[in-house]
Amino acid sequence: MILSKISSLFSILFVFLLLINTSKADVSISTPASSKTFTVSGSTVSVDITWIDDGTSPSVSDVVSYTFVLCTGPSSEITAVQTIAESQTITSNSYTASIPASAGADGVYYIQIYAVYSNGHTIHYTRRFTLSGMTGTTEPSGAITDSVPSAQADITTSTSTAVTATMDVSASFSVIYTLQTGIYRFAPMQMQPGSTVTASTWSRKFPTSAVTYYTSPSSAAYQESTLTPGWSYTKVSIINHASALGSATGGYAASKKVKTPYISATATTSKQKRFLDLD
Repeated sequence: MILSKISSLFSILFVFLLLINTSKADVSISTPASSKTFTVSGSTVSVDITWIDDGTSPSVSDVVSYTFVLCTGPSSEITAVQTIAESQTITSNSYTASIPASAGADGVYYIQIYAVYSNGHTIHYTRRFTLSGMTGTTEPSGAITDSVPSAQADITTSTSTAVTATMDVSASFSVIYTLQTGIYRFAPMQMQPGSTVTASTWSRKFPTSAVTYYTSPSSAAYQESTLTPGWSYTKVSIINHASALGSATGGYAASKKVKTPYISATATTSKQKRFLDLD
């Protein structure tokens, strides 16, 4: 009885976590890349922000408006420095934030993306970057290696169901893996080959990429997960109707083949000794 109740509690908790994950999984931010530095030009500094729809609910296409806020501070103490743009209607999944040099001093910042839906809103944060050449007096805080603040969501749904949405392969996997900079990476997967071979020579599908290694432990997770597409085909199984072979016949007991050695009184000298003396 106790084990049954514990199992039920775990089942409820698992579904609850899935629902929370679904409610936050609308926007997957690709850029800016972590630890990048942007320098003031004139009186402003431009930061390009791009994101993709990760294929789960709610959809990016359902966003009514976006608000972008420059932030600083550790994830446990987020400080809004200045609203960069408010209630922007964007359809290209990208935005160039123009930050006044007077917004703050040089240091580490990140941008909050507030997405409004007809049934609620979600909040996401870019990775941390450095602004250089700033002329403001507000001192930023936090380290460039701090983790990205957790996403938040307040979406009202008519029914509470488990996750049933599938990834949008055409959107998520269209960007070459080495060019992706988001927390979630989308890796290509070898699809089922055809029945005939038409190529006569081989060619590299993706360019080679450099490998870099950490020289010291990192306190931030730059990638949380790598996702791969599902199969592009289905396997069909049928029953093997062939009759099974019967049990093997013709066996014999080992004792019938083993013979006890003996010394023959009539054996010749050459047959009596078939070994070499090593002493």
